[in-house]
Amino acid sequence: MRDKKWRAFSYSIEACKLFELALRKPRNKCKHSLYFFKNFLNGTYRLFINHHGSPTTNKDISSYFALYAAVLALDITLLINFSFHIFMKGDNFKNFGWVFFFVLFGVPYLSPIFAVIATV
Repeated sequence: MRDKKWRAFSYSIEACKLFELALRKPRNKCKHSLYFFKNFLNGTYRLFINHHGSPTTNKDISSYFALYAAVLALDITLLINFSFHIFMKGDNFKNFGWVFFFVLFGVPYLSPIFAVIATV
């Protein structure tokens, strides 16, 4: 048989069996957990950063920017209105405002900031 370093490029029965055996190994050590976590973070990063779908066929994309600006303005307006309703009366914060403010701390207020930064 040839040198073992060429086994990965072989298509013999023995090489296929060794490849299947390597795939069936248990991967439950700490180094594998870290590797899977790194892959999870990398996949999430690629999901949010990479473009999905094909680019628009229209050369003038100002209508998309206007729609994005309108949705962002509506989001910021609703956030301000909801914040006024939470903080103007004490009962509203006790009843439902604490969930909006503390469960995902900062998310309702940071998302418009990140959206404006994304437009820049």
